[in-house]
This record gives sequence, structure tokens and C-alpha cells, in this order.
Amino acid sequence: MMAGENGNGNGGPSSQMVTLLQKAAGLRALGQTWAYVAEKCGRVEGTCKHWPQEHRALWEELYAEASTKAWDEAEAEARHVQRQLLRSEDERVRQSAAHSLMACARHSRPQDLNVTMFHGLAAGLVEMIRRYVPEEQQEAAAEAVREQLGRS
Repeated sequence: MMAGENGNGNGGPSSQMVTLLQKAAGLRALGQTWAYVAEKCGRVEGTCKHWPQEHRALWEELYAEASTKAWDEAEAEARHVQRQLLRSEDERVRQSAAHSLMACARHSRPQDLNVTMFHGLAAGLVEMIRRYVPEEQQEAAAEAVREQLGRS
């Protein structure tokens, strides 16, 4: 984009473009497709796909912020699910949930929770479903976990 082209006088993206980039970065950080991003931004998919290159520095900043937020939210949801499992009537489920939660806590201080912890919690949930949920109920249990983790 050439200086002044966007009407803001400094050659950077317009405030409308920044808003679109924020929305797109947030959606991509959540794993959405470019087609979905385009639909939500009211733009053509091919246009949206070029934004990370056209606005590289800003995109990297916005995407990093959005990724951190998405993982923070996913970690909080995963911890919530683990804590719910601590209240299970099945002692084996409670023990496994406690073990998984504490294993993750040992590797991270509360202020440093990160992707590794989320993966540990998710792996623990998957393992608990495989081990302790009757086979005919595993899909429903997995769906309940996905639904809980997908809330934002």
C-alpha cells in the first residue's frame, strides 16, 4: 500500500483494515479456515489469504496475541473439565483426573500456564475416556469434552 493510499496519511493499514486483520487473526488462531474467515469478514477468500504477507508485521503481532488468548481460554476450559472429573463418582476417574492435573501443575507455575499444559490435560482426558468410559459411551463422552473445550 502506498503512503496516503488508505486516507490515514501514514501509509499503514486503515482502522477498518486493522479491525479486519484482528478478526481474521482471531479466527485463524482458533483454527478456522480461510473460507470461514472470508465469510465472517465479508471478503473474498483469496484476498484474506494474502493478508499475512501484505501486512506481515501487524499480522504477526495480532496473530500472536490471538493465539495466546485462544490457548489461554482452551487451557482454562481444560482445567475446568479436569476439575469436574475430580468430582466423578468413579474413584478411578477421580484419581486419574487428579494425577493428570497435578502432573501438569508440576511442570508449570500458574502464571506460566502454556500450550504444554493444555496438551497434557487434553491427553489425560483422552486417556481417561479410553480407560474408564464404557465403549458404547465413549463417543458421547468425547463429544461432551469437545463441547466444553469449544465454549468461549
